[in-house]
Amino acid sequence: MNRKAVPFLAFSVLLLLLHSQSSVCNRRKGHQYERYHWNTRNSSSRSGEFREVFNWKQLDFEFPNEQMRRQAIQSGAFVEINSSMPLSLEADSTRLFVSAPRWRQGVPFTLTYLPLPGADLKRVPTQSSPRLKPYPNAEANRQGNCDGLTSVFRMSADNCNRLWVVDTGRVGAQQLCPPQVIAFDLQTDAIVYRHRFSQESLLCNSQPTNIAVEYKAEAQCGRGNNLDAFLYVTDTLAYAIIVIDTSSGRSWRVSDKSMFPNPEAGSFNVQGVKFDFMDGILGLAIGPPRYYKNDRDLFYNPMTSFQHFWVRTSRLQNENATTPSNPQPFETFQSGQWKRNSQSAGCGISSSGVLFFGLVKQNALACWDTSKPYTTENIAVLKKDDEKLQFLSTVVVRILATIFCNRF
Repeated sequence: MNRKAVPFLAFSVLLLLLHSQSSVCNRRKGHQYERYHWNTRNSSSRSGEFREVFNWKQLDFEFPNEQMRRQAIQSGAFVEINSSMPLSLEADSTRLFVSAPRWRQGVPFTLTYLPLPGADLKRVPTQSSPRLKPYPNAEANRQGNCDGLTSVFRMSADNCNRLWVVDTGRVGAQQLCPPQVIAFDLQTDAIVYRHRFSQESLLCNSQPTNIAVEYKAEAQCGRGNNLDAFLYVTDTLAYAIIVIDTSSGRSWRVSDKSMFPNPEAGSFNVQGVKFDFMDGILGLAIGPPRYYKNDRDLFYNPMTSFQHFWVRTSRLQNENATTPSNPQPFETFQSGQWKRNSQSAGCGISSSGVLFFGLVKQNALACWDTSKPYTTENIAVLKKDDEKLQFLSTVVVRILATIFCNRF
């Protein structure tokens, strides 16, 4: 993941407020429909308006006091130009979380947050480029504190008020701390779970990046300290899904050719800015329960690819069934008939199974009702904007018909 090849672009947080009208991307839920409307002929249509909530040309951070801020600048712990590459977003009911990986020295806080404008998401913030607050606090973000956070890539907030964080432990090219997954209780902001990756679950070039969480059916939101869940973590540079059983602490790798980058998709063009990427599996979203009991579909896509893929989570959970010597499970890795003409990074999914994802080359947001075949008839461009939707990095679906997007 060579970030030197990525041009600097402004970073913004957008809300897409969608009206309830019929569309391809709808899914029946009980006796009602969740509906997402777009207009592909007129991108300025008010049927799916974006409202910019925050934007930054240069990230800034809120320190506990001005003396700590001055000390951080003097010591090199805060270098403004090196702190301007945020990667991921998440949200709960009151806060927006932003990750800033330490690709270079000088990033003071790798996990930050801001208060959201309000429960109705209609109040415009008084400051469009506020300073980011360290989460859960400044000490947990101190570089060198291996009991805290070193370099956060992506996150996942679940319905059990927990924030799951993937921390690579790397600053630049230096592996400063072990890579890990941490879960925070969003009611108390305390760490309630930590898993440090074992050597067996990582390769020499591994880089954990993204996470999806599935609680075991009998546990609902988990019991006790182990939370009784399966965690699915993308290994973007060694092309695998790392499965973690929180009950036993065991982890194992599952790999398939669908997780590798496609060389034909290796060249990117964002509004005339050209660069090359060869990143594997990155986008990750877990669907709602399906027709089969206690089973779900895990949707994923490599960054360097023109396709989405999916696999039943029960296949991933069986450690013995996913060994290279037993190829049968790999027949269940599926893809649709349609190939996009654009790469895609992060994706988000609604509670009813509508998948939202960015189209990098088209500067657009698209959707697919995953209960229907993955074909052109069932996939549509929801919104296109050559200015505000350049390089959609993350799509987060948190409230019915409201989508959070971020871009570099």
